[in-house]
Amino acid sequence: MSESHGNCLSNPAYTDVVADVLSLRPRADARAAHARFALVLSGRIGRGALMGTVLQPGTCLTKTEKGRQEIARRTGALTATQRRLLILVDGQKSVNDLGAYVRVGELDDALSHLVALELVAPDGVDILLEPAVAEGFSNPVPLEPPRAATDPEAFAQVRTEAERFVHNRLGSAGDPICEAIARCRNPLELRAMLRGVEVFVGQRLDAATTQAFARHFGSLLL
Repeated sequence: MSESHGNCLSNPAYTDVVADVLSLRPRADARAAHARFALVLSGRIGRGALMGTVLQPGTCLTKTEKGRQEIARRTGALTATQRRLLILVDGQKSVNDLGAYVRVGELDDALSHLVALELVAPDGVDILLEPAVAEGFSNPVPLEPPRAATDPEAFAQVRTEAERFVHNRLGSAGDPICEAIARCRNPLELRAMLRGVEVFVGQRLDAATTQAFARHFGSLLL
């Protein structure tokens, strides 16, 4: 055993950190626990971050002073997704809202990392959201107007519009893509599908049309 490891093991603070890691909630996987453990030992985050912060869909986040400094300095410590979320966090958007700005499956790990680094923190009382109508739909804010991310009828209209866009510009060559879009059952599936559609369209149409496609349908699914 190295001298540094021996010194750590004799340090009460170190053994306290080990105890915290061993008591992590089951939802945290071993890799995430190890990453937070290393960050605590390096002094980059506080011990409290080891226990994790439960982020509900209605949780609003705000930038900390460290978060504002990270944006200004661009240290390179964050991935592109983490930095995008850090910029978007404004004390107004909920976790539910932020999910629309990242790829499927990226949100939880990215936000947990920002919280662990103390770049963002929960801000006040969680927004009370209605239950999602079905899997793959976002939780609606009470009394808000229907939108594609939360309402099946509004979603169906956006899905039809996306099919029409592809068909009008690619004709029969776009039929397989139109069929794939039609099979999407919810906004989550359509968002994942549209990224592939954007690449497909970009190989056949000009850059301006492709960018307009991405911006238009991306905004409709927020």
